[in-house]
Amino acid sequence: MVLYCLSALSGAYLLLLFDALPERSWLAACLASTVVCASIARLRLLAAALAGFLLMAAGAASNLDDRLDAAKSGKPHRFSARILSFTGVGPNAPGFVVEPIARDDLPAKVRLSWTEETDLPQLGETWRFSAKLRRPRGYANPGGFDFEGWLYRQGIGAIGYVDPNAHSYRVHGAPMRAIDRLRRAVVERLDELLPDDEASAVLMAISVGARHRITRDQWDAYAATGTSHLMAISGLHVGLAAASAYLLSWLLMAPFVRHGSLREIATVAAVCAALAYCMLSGLGIPARRASMMALVAAAVSLSRRRTDMGVLLAPPCLLIFAIEPAAILEPGFQLSFAAVAVLVWAAQPMFAYRRLPTAAARLLVPFERLLSLQFALLFGLFPLTVLLFQRFALLAPVVNLLALPVFNFLTVPLTLAGVFLDGMLSVVGDVLLEWAHASIRLVLSIVRHAGASELAAMRVVPVPLVIVLLPTVLVMLPKGWPGRRIALVGLIAAILHRPEPPEAGCFRFHVLDVGQGLATFIETRTYGLLFDTGPAYRSGGSAADLVVIPFLQNAGIERLDHLIVSHSDLDHSGGVGAIMHATDIGRVLVGERLDALGMAQAPCASGMAWVRDGVRFRILHPRPKTRWTGNNASCVLEVAVGGESLLLTGDIESPVEILMAHRGLYRPQTVVIVPHHGSRTSSGPTMVEATSPRTAIVAAGHANRWGFPKAEVVERWAANGARVVNTAEAGAVSQLICGDGGEQPLRMQRAERRYYWSDDTSDRDG
Repeated sequence: MVLYCLSALSGAYLLLLFDALPERSWLAACLASTVVCASIARLRLLAAALAGFLLMAAGAASNLDDRLDAAKSGKPHRFSARILSFTGVGPNAPGFVVEPIARDDLPAKVRLSWTEETDLPQLGETWRFSAKLRRPRGYANPGGFDFEGWLYRQGIGAIGYVDPNAHSYRVHGAPMRAIDRLRRAVVERLDELLPDDEASAVLMAISVGARHRITRDQWDAYAATGTSHLMAISGLHVGLAAASAYLLSWLLMAPFVRHGSLREIATVAAVCAALAYCMLSGLGIPARRASMMALVAAAVSLSRRRTDMGVLLAPPCLLIFAIEPAAILEPGFQLSFAAVAVLVWAAQPMFAYRRLPTAAARLLVPFERLLSLQFALLFGLFPLTVLLFQRFALLAPVVNLLALPVFNFLTVPLTLAGVFLDGMLSVVGDVLLEWAHASIRLVLSIVRHAGASELAAMRVVPVPLVIVLLPTVLVMLPKGWPGRRIALVGLIAAILHRPEPPEAGCFRFHVLDVGQGLATFIETRTYGLLFDTGPAYRSGGSAADLVVIPFLQNAGIERLDHLIVSHSDLDHSGGVGAIMHATDIGRVLVGERLDALGMAQAPCASGMAWVRDGVRFRILHPRPKTRWTGNNASCVLEVAVGGESLLLTGDIESPVEILMAHRGLYRPQTVVIVPHHGSRTSSGPTMVEATSPRTAIVAAGHANRWGFPKAEVVERWAANGARVVNTAEAGAVSQLICGDGGEQPLRMQRAERRYYWSDDTSDRDG
């Protein structure tokens, strides 16, 4: 069964190689081939692979068909909906998922955001919303989070925001599911009982799967120390619940039943506890995997048959895949099953204490086994953690060695007992929950101290796949086999690998896809400059957190020699705080003074110039001691090498464009970043004709409410011979420009990283 499971998954993952779903005729031929191969014994593994491919394609077609119709995208909608998720306030969790009621024209799941902070929708309630909806779409950047793919995996067919000027209200008296009512009651109880701190947020997460209070910074800290699996309901927690129920039922029933029946009763109790905890947690994939494994193990135990762990893993895996094909793309699915497989494979100790006295060795055996298994997980899951998250937690074995005993023997049992003891027994339950809270604070103190180490967050830039796979050799090969040390070579190579920078006399630029804003990174052989930082969001956070910083980390950039903020508008300066916090910066130049900037800043002034690696940088505007404000205060930067050049213009408008032409500052350019996102107030004929670029790049948000870039502006650049590229449609735009070899072809992220769930519609707000 294990081989058939792996074959089916291989066929399903094959669909990732397609940038669009196959035609129906092609799928029909694939179905016929599946039937033929299934009838031939030697080809049944191939039949399983073809069946997996077909099931994945069918699930993908169903998900994509459930997206909001393009004709209705960007338009207001009024509808009733049931709240499917917990709702947080601010940047922690600004969105919530709803299920529209009696609206066949809307997707089954919609993700909404709302700036309201006094009476937010809560899990299980029914509301009447006035919201503007659009089809799922996210940013497209190297190393960036695939938000569109995440929405696809969650089955969310539309995103939008609640209209703050329209009346949205709670529908009183609407029915609520019992499980939602129970989960809400637990969260409300914890809210009243415990302080509003990080430990309480974790306690909500491990009790009922309510992760809306855990901040992005907290998740980063957990990921850096390899403890994320402790902070949300995972297979570990479900297994502990099942084991606790087994032991408790055994102790309670031992005086009343025979020994043979006692084992059966305890087994059934363990399965019921696992299933109940899985439902209480919100049916997350790791919890589903663990509860299904418990069900299969119970069936094997009650039938008194012997089996191996592969049989316990394969049926839950296939069942989850059959019910929800897109679930196999979730990191939770991949890491959950891979972790169990690694633990089963590496169940033997990696270290021995033969030189120690027998008594001491016996005392150390449990710790040795736990540590060896943690190292097996570190090396065995290395490919997945690097490919999925571009990092791995080097300190994870040590941190988990300290944290797991606390979680296993204190936190989870106390939490489950405390949640169970409610009503008349709530006094006892509250005490147990307070103890669980204290145990979590102890674990978090360990996490904080470990996270402060430079070894905690080991970032890995894109590296050849063969190097990523090498660390698994330590787990795959038995102890004592030659060649196991190559795993360490692969680990070191992955850590030290850095992308090759441009040669001297060349520069590479990246106009990032940050929505309605601007962020451009320019690099030479030994130098890096960031021009603008992207927008800030009303709900909190910024494009720097979501796009710019992950891009820099993915590129292996640890220092910015220059940060230039063209002017103070939030769509250009909104990410300054995040950049300052995350990156070492040499010098800051600004078009307008930024009061929130926590370091020295100098005004941009025409005449400033410097050379790095044969590349010339020159500020063209504003002139020193002039009193431009707003858009026209924008720094204008020219980057040139040989006869090729790039012009960055910020948000300058016609008065500045004409002034610069009068001063003779324009010359033919290779690439121009179109000023003010393609507004009518900029890109006048004088500037367009004087610069005559081969490429004009517009940094604009998809379907933005201003309608940028304006059609006449695009036509003006195109009529002058420029190829006009819009980040809203192309994603991040990159190019290498050299003085002796001219320009290389443009690289556009949406074209290079396209999947079958990628949306090509170009709807625009009305």
